[in-house]
Amino acid sequence: MKSYLGLVILIVAMLLIQLACSSGDFVPTHNEGLPLLVTSQGDQTVASFEISSSGKLSPNGKAISTGANSIPTATIVVGSAAFVANGGTNDVARFTINGDGTLSAMSGNQKAGMDPSALALTHDRNHLLVANYGDQTVSAFKISGTTLTPTATVSSGGGPMAFAVSPTGKYVYVANSLDGTISAYTFSDSSGTLTAMSLSPFSSLGSTPDALAITPDGNFLYVANFGSNTIAAFSICTIKSVICPAADGRLVPFLSPTVLAGIGPRAMAMNPAGNSLFVANQFSNQVAMYAIVPTFDLLTGLTFSLVKPNNPAFISTGDGPVSIAIPTGGAFLYIANSGSSSISSFNIDPAGLLLPDGDTATGGQPSSLGPK
Repeated sequence: MKSYLGLVILIVAMLLIQLACSSGDFVPTHNEGLPLLVTSQGDQTVASFEISSSGKLSPNGKAISTGANSIPTATIVVGSAAFVANGGTNDVARFTINGDGTLSAMSGNQKAGMDPSALALTHDRNHLLVANYGDQTVSAFKISGTTLTPTATVSSGGGPMAFAVSPTGKYVYVANSLDGTISAYTFSDSSGTLTAMSLSPFSSLGSTPDALAITPDGNFLYVANFGSNTIAAFSICTIKSVICPAADGRLVPFLSPTVLAGIGPRAMAMNPAGNSLFVANQFSNQVAMYAIVPTFDLLTGLTFSLVKPNNPAFISTGDGPVSIAIPTGGAFLYIANSGSSSISSFNIDPAGLLLPDGDTATGGQPSSLGPK
C-alpha cells in the first residue's frame, strides 16, 4: 500500500512539474541584428555574422585570428565579450563585441588546461567553464568584461567533450567521450568552485557521449552518444521522490532510456519552449527533430519522452554538421557544417519543427557557433 501511495504521489508531483514547464507561455522573438559567432578550424579564425529579421545571416566585418597554431573548438558570448577555446595552444582567446557587432581581439590569451574542447556559462553568467579534453579536467573562471580569473580546476572522466548546466545553476554535467560517462558536479556561485557528486560519474548508456541538453525546467537530461548512434534520457533528481532518495542532482535513466539517432550524433540543442530537441548527425548530414511530449514511464512516472509515432523527423543539412545554436529569442536555429564550410539556417515554428532557410558560406571547417 505504501509503495502504491508513493507511486501516486510521484505521478502527481511529476504532472505538476509538467504543467509548470508548459511551453504554452513561450513566445519566440527574432532578435534582429544580434551577432552569431563562428569559429573555423581550417583557417584558425572567428567571424561575426548578423542575424536578419527573417533569420538569414550576413558577414559582419572580417574574420579574426584565434591565434597561431590554434584549433578553435568552441565559442561563447557573454554580454559584449566573446571567448574561444583553442585546442593546440591550450588557451582561451578573448574578444570584444563592438556596438556594430564586429569583433576586436584582446591581447593575451588566458591559459587553460590541455586541449580545451568545450565552453559553458553558469546560470548567473558570471563564470566560464572550460572542459579540458587532453588532461581530463574542468576549469572555472570568474568573468569580468573580457578578463578571466581562475577559481577552480577539478578532475573529469576521460575526454570531457560537452557541458550541460541546470537552469538554477546548481548542477553541472560533463560528457566524457572516452569512457562513456557523465561527470556531475554542484557549483557554488559565491566561490566559483565545483564539487563532484558522490555518485558521479554516471553511465551515458552508450559510447562516446559528445553532447548534452537539459530541459528548461531543469528536470531532464538528454545525452547524444556519438559512438552508438543513440540518444539517452535521464530524470534529474531535483525533488525527493520514490526514485530520488534526495534532491541532489543525481541522474536516473528512464525505464526505456535510449532511442536511435542518425549516424554520429555530434551536437544537440533544445528550444527555449522545451518542446523540441534537435540533434546534428555528423555522418548522415541531417538534423533530427524530436518532440518532447509527456508520457507514462513505469520507472519515473509522468515524464518527458523522445518516443512518439513518426518521431524523429529528419531534415538535410550541409556536409558534416558539428554544432548547433539557437539564439535567445528561440525563433531560429543554425548548424555549422564542417565538411561543406557553411551554416544551415532554419526557422523554428510554434510546434518545434524546422523550416529550412538556406545556407551561408563560412571560413574553412566551421567548428562551433556562439549565439547571443
